[in-house]
Amino acid sequence: TVSKASAGAMELMQVHSTKNMVNFLEKAREGGWTVAGAALEKSVLPSELDSEAPTILVLGSEGRGMRTNVMRACGTLVRIPRAA
Repeated sequence: TVSKASAGAMELMQVHSTKNMVNFLEKAREGGWTVAGAALEKSVLPSELDSEAPTILVLGSEGRGMRTNVMRACGTLVRIPRAA
């Protein structure tokens, strides 16, 4: 299951689902949330985000990544650096 694959991390944060991801992300941005999509290109490091702002991190699938319309709904793109 997803919970097992997350090695327990899922138990530490709120997880939500929605029928219309783009609409949800746009409303979240209007409500003052930072919406950051994980991407390799044209992205910033997590340290460049406002750590005080409520933040939604959007992850795509492992093989295909995020859909184009979902990526466009993100206010910023963030790359997750590899561990050294």
